Amino acid sequence: HGLTTEQAFEIESACIDLLGLENLTNSVKGHDSWERGLKTVNEVLQHYDNEEVIETLNAETQALIYKQLGVVNVYEQNFKHSLNCLNKALKIAEERDFTQLYSTIHLAFTLYYQEQNEYPIARNYLERAIKFARDAGDWRDLAETYRVKAAILQETGDSEKALEIYQQAIKIIGDRLAGFHLGKIY
Repeated sequence: HGLTTEQAFEIESACIDLLGLENLTNSVKGHDSWERGLKTVNEVLQHYDNEEVIETLNAETQALIYKQLGVVNVYEQNFKHSLNCLNKALKIAEERDFTQLYSTIHLAFTLYYQEQNEYPIARNYLERAIKFARDAGDWRDLAETYRVKAAILQETGDSEKALEIYQQAIKIIGDRLAGFHLGKIY
């Protein structure tokens, strides 16, 4: 087909990712699949939940990785490690004045406290996340903060107010292409 070896490896890897390893008879994931292929949550944690690896990344990526590790560890019920990662993310963002990350990091703190049924603390972080999203003019983060606010209201028994907030989140999205966000809301 006139491909270079590198191009053939890229196509092979993409096809394996598309089809899924479980649908193939070979057990090899493809050339350089560890660096570029699909990974399970545990594989990602194994690789990125490592100070030495994280320190090789630029500061903004470090903050985003720590934030994401914080979220994943909430779902893994590893709350102590989650809080440690979220605090690192916030510290990096504040030290470097990465204001564009404030909303998403505060939203991750919201999730952390929401999962532990610490709703007053979760609401405090959520209100800050809403403010940061508004200040940044980030409609995606703003819609997500409103979705989380509605979910907390629903969890705490205020379904009518939750419905109102869900509708506000939908209005924030408006006619933009945001199927993922709308799917989470509906």
